[in-house]
Amino acid sequence: MTVHALFTPEEVSKMLKISSRTLADWRVNKKGPKYINMNGGSGAVRYPEDGLDAWMTEEFDRSVS
Repeated sequence: MTVHALFTPEEVSKMLKISSRTLADWRVNKKGPKYINMNGGSGAVRYPEDGLDAWMTEEFDRSVS
């Protein structure tokens, strides 16, 4: 099993240079990078590194095409 880093919303918002509120809005609107809810949806939100990388690549490719 491969273990990937999990980032908090605060870490991701800093990486993307957006507010935590924007990131939360993206979650509500099913936009932005893939995330997981810990503890069956009632716990903390985390962003897997591989999902974040994939989303950033897609966004970059979309912006230059």
